[in-house]
Amino acid sequence: KPGVVIRYRKLFKEADRILVLGPYMKNHLIALGCDEKKISIHHLGIDAGAIVFKPRQQKPGEAVRFMTSCSLLEKKGVGIAIRALAALKDNYAFTLDLVGDGPLRESLQQLAAQLGVSDRLTWHGYRPYSFVIEKMYQCDVLIQASITTRDNRREGTPVAIMDAMATGMAVVATRHSDIPEIVEEGVTGLLAEENDVESLRVCFQKLLDHPELIEKFGLLGREKVEREFNVAVLTEKLEACYQELIAGVRTGSLD
Repeated sequence: KPGVVIRYRKLFKEADRILVLGPYMKNHLIALGCDEKKISIHHLGIDAGAIVFKPRQQKPGEAVRFMTSCSLLEKKGVGIAIRALAALKDNYAFTLDLVGDGPLRESLQQLAAQLGVSDRLTWHGYRPYSFVIEKMYQCDVLIQASITTRDNRREGTPVAIMDAMATGMAVVATRHSDIPEIVEEGVTGLLAEENDVESLRVCFQKLLDHPELIEKFGLLGREKVEREFNVAVLTEKLEACYQELIAGVRTGSLD
């Protein structure tokens, strides 16, 4: 909308520094007219030190335990995830715990019943953060099947991914917004295309066929969170950013 663009351009002109969550957001602001030199990537973070790391080791024949932790909204792509898992139900053992609630719960439950996987799914509803973390320890793989909605709503970087990786979970997510900034393909997890059941099914099947990857992704995911998404590290970086800006104002070196 023209009015919105004008307000953004006024902000871009007056701001000395603009912080974004990742490359996708950065490129979007550049497309709107922001000077690239004013933009810095600054991740969201979690208190990694407060979350204990627990390696996931799959025993032969043991069901892989998938999990979602999100509101049941269109942009979360939970229906896509259910369809992708259902395509594997005849040949693989798995379960899915869904923590969260929302307007799509009833239709998603109906979908699960139609696809014959209701007995694999457990619906927990909204629960406190402590429950979410404890459930993560009981599961192996977090699913974050985010999509762009029909009215162009998108995610940023879901904090649930960081929490899950900190506990030692592998992650299957989509190439959506700045999710690839934390979920590295083949390193900390697997990435599927948005709104693509087949692409997501392939990712799930890879972990079901090679459960040893779950432990590998979990270990590398924990290391990435500690290194790049730990609030203690990010606070120091933010302080340095503020100090640089203040020094620039004092010396008159800012543009």
